[in-house]
Amino acid sequence: MSLGGLDASGCNLAGVVLEHVDLDGCRLDRADLHQAVFAGCTLVGTSLDEARLEEARFHECRLDQATLKRARLAKASFSACSINRADFREADLKDSVFSQGVVQDCTFSGANIDFTAFVDVHLVRPDFSATRLHRPVLLKADLTGADLTGASFYLAVLHETRLAGMDLEGLDFRLSQFMNADLSGARLTGANLTQCNFQGADLGG
Repeated sequence: MSLGGLDASGCNLAGVVLEHVDLDGCRLDRADLHQAVFAGCTLVGTSLDEARLEEARFHECRLDQATLKRARLAKASFSACSINRADFREADLKDSVFSQGVVQDCTFSGANIDFTAFVDVHLVRPDFSATRLHRPVLLKADLTGADLTGASFYLAVLHETRLAGMDLEGLDFRLSQFMNADLSGARLTGANLTQCNFQGADLGG
């Protein structure tokens, strides 16, 4: 079914279930979509700015070039999704989960990343600039090429995460876990590594 181009801005669609629906180019700004389910849907270029998406579930969806600026995504889940060049600036991603998909060239600048989890995700060149990552969980994530300018990590879990060759100078990683992480060639000058755990990490130059 195709709803491409639909303007449903501000509509109450809480709990809606959409399966294999084309939502490309739709305008869903400020819509209430909390606890909505999207399965096998395409949301290419879809605008979800300031939408309510708490506890929403996206499974095997495409969100390429979607905009979710200031969207409320607490406890939302994105499983096996393709998310390329999406805009999550200033979104609330507290307790949300990205798993087993591709998140490439997306911007998370200024987003609330508190207990947000990226699990077995191909995370390519994310923009975390000016972002406070509080207790994020990154398992087997690849942060190579990420923009971490002005980012702050605290109590981060970075198990088996790739940070090889990254410029981490001056960043705050207090109480973070780097177990089996790849930090080979990373620049850590001036970084705050108080009580960090590097068990099994590759710190080779």
